[in-house]
Amino acid sequence: MRLVVLFTLIIISNDVFGQAASGIYFISKPAKKNFCEQKVKYFVGKSHVCVSEKPIFGIEEVQYVSNILYDPELKVNYFTIGFSQKSINKLNQIYHAMPGSQFVLIIDNRAVGQFSLEREIYNSREMMIGKDLSIETLKVLHSQIKKSLPVKNDKV
Repeated sequence: MRLVVLFTLIIISNDVFGQAASGIYFISKPAKKNFCEQKVKYFVGKSHVCVSEKPIFGIEEVQYVSNILYDPELKVNYFTIGFSQKSINKLNQIYHAMPGSQFVLIIDNRAVGQFSLEREIYNSREMMIGKDLSIETLKVLHSQIKKSLPVKNDKV
């Protein structure tokens, strides 16, 4: 049996940026260029993304944020965010019901990064952030996320 999801979009004004709570959202692709359910600006740059009205799950599903790390093989700095098993189960359900869906992590009404699932998540509950950012931008983003998350503990 297939799960069919229908979204009803009701917007009075779509030129105003929404106040998105922190969490993981669907990226929406409006049929009309000027019809966006909720616009959220990216943390870096001037562009924005259209997202669902409500998050798939809230930021309370984040269990930890790592320190900034360096991968000598890829020669990039990054940090990871660890999600709860409940949130991973939900993403896997969405993957099976709606393959190809795109998601975005929003922290304090700013889009941090977008992703899609290419396969079911089995062994990892982490999201890598920042491998394409300068170290200065990464530090600012890391600090913002650490302040915003209801983190119980850090992971090195």
